[in-house]
Amino acid sequence: MSLTEERITKEEARQSATLKPAELSLFCYQLSVIFSSGIPILDGMRLFADEMDNATLKKAANQLYNDVYQGKTFHESIRQQPLFPGYMVGMLTIAEETGRLDQETLRLSTYYERLDAIEQKVRSGITYPIILGVMMAAVILLLIFRVLPLFHQILESIGGQVPASTRAMINLSQSLLQYSGVLLVIILSLGALLWLYRRSAAGKQKFDGIMLSIPLLGTFTRKMIAFRLSHAMSLLVSGGMSFTQALAMSEEIVDNHRAKAELQRCQVQIESGISPQEAFNEITTVPSLMKKMVSLGIQTGELDGFLKRSTDVYEKETERSLHRMTTSIEPALVFVLSIVVGIILMAVMFPLIRILSTIG
Repeated sequence: MSLTEERITKEEARQSATLKPAELSLFCYQLSVIFSSGIPILDGMRLFADEMDNATLKKAANQLYNDVYQGKTFHESIRQQPLFPGYMVGMLTIAEETGRLDQETLRLSTYYERLDAIEQKVRSGITYPIILGVMMAAVILLLIFRVLPLFHQILESIGGQVPASTRAMINLSQSLLQYSGVLLVIILSLGALLWLYRRSAAGKQKFDGIMLSIPLLGTFTRKMIAFRLSHAMSLLVSGGMSFTQALAMSEEIVDNHRAKAELQRCQVQIESGISPQEAFNEITTVPSLMKKMVSLGIQTGELDGFLKRSTDVYEKETERSLHRMTTSIEPALVFVLSIVVGIILMAVMFPLIRILSTIG
């Protein structure tokens, strides 16, 4: 089977996977305990299935036990489960063939634990900016639909000349209020169309490409890609895979479709005869430092060591970029909110104050 066919098969398996990194970490850790205990694999799988508390994992463990009981190898049983990522299956296949299941399951458990920690930091880091953005939108809508009409009534009741800018803003608020139902339908329709386009292959690449071009967010995304790619390839190379094989397997853990397309193109270039260093250096979604470390690793024959260093570097860099991004977003949102609210209030308050002073 060619690398392209293998990639398609693994992509289908990845898309059907439903386990979270924390669940995969638990699954691999308990497997490592079983395999390191020295008991026969069939007895170990039975004990593994009995001890599993998570309902989804328990079902998978029971199926694994049944497959092993029927004479299948462990990696064959794992391969038939749609819950597990393709590169995890590949690592366990190599581990079973080399007699290192206890070591590799523990390493995979550590990897998924670290991956889960990074994802939790990402979620916690963007929660507050999202809440602040929602509050900002709510305040602006309140001003447009409630405050501006109220000031409009006050200005009309006391008389006086209203500036053109204030009149335009009041007219805008009245139009938005009058056609709010139509606008809501339009917004929901556009949102549905964008969602459908985002799910298409072209849409995924387009949106992920836009994400990479946004300041701060693009830097963070590239470092996250480098961390995941370095760590996965480090595990695979240390397990005996070549650079090309490790690249093909690691592609599955990259969730940015622009980066995924570039990794696929890199594999095609290598198959066509271009050196791995040249092909990898053409990837634009990976930081230059990682490309340099991979190139040095291939040239010196110490790719595993350089990939481990890259993993350590980009794990720390990812955390720094996440902290820098969240600390920058919060004051930026507050600043934008203050400007918008200030413009709206000044457009109404200044004419009101001027009219009241004239009357007085």
